[in-house]
Amino acid sequence: MQRDLLLSRFYRAAAFIPQRQGDRKEVIRIMNDSERHAIAMQPTNAAEELIYLENLHPVLESRTKEALWLGDLNLALARAFRVIELDPCDSRAWCELGQVRLRRGEYSEAAEAYASAALLGPPASAISRYMAGLCFRNVGQPMLAGFFLKAALEIDPLAISPHDEIQRLPDEPILLVLKEWSLRSFAS
Repeated sequence: MQRDLLLSRFYRAAAFIPQRQGDRKEVIRIMNDSERHAIAMQPTNAAEELIYLENLHPVLESRTKEALWLGDLNLALARAFRVIELDPCDSRAWCELGQVRLRRGEYSEAAEAYASAALLGPPASAISRYMAGLCFRNVGQPMLAGFFLKAALEIDPLAISPHDEIQRLPDEPILLVLKEWSLRSFAS
């Protein structure tokens, strides 16, 4: 198990070199090795199972990012779902699924993924609320957009982007109140 753990981590780190050089085939080959060693680990007790999962999780996250880098959005989506299957309570995994959905132009599904991340809490709370707000705005749901953008500001009051996006919402009566609140809170 130790050998596979170390080789998996080594190959995952080593993949950055060909990625920086733009060598797509070599990145795929090295990341395949990393994943193969991660899966080959054979835990025999609860502690080893934890080590196995703590290694496999970032390998699968990296594979999702690899697929995005390669421009294969179908593969990125499949890999993002594998990460969520591994740990459905990881807000970062849901945030990444939102990113993949957004890149695919699937705004409703992206909004749902980001809202799931926001619901799960840190460490992806503020960015997930902000991104859910953007997605809800893009699907014509300005009230939900306002709700999530305001929620992002409640977590991170100094963030500039949610303030800017609130000001871009339509001039509906309740949203005008939100815009005024945003301006007052930002000026304080």
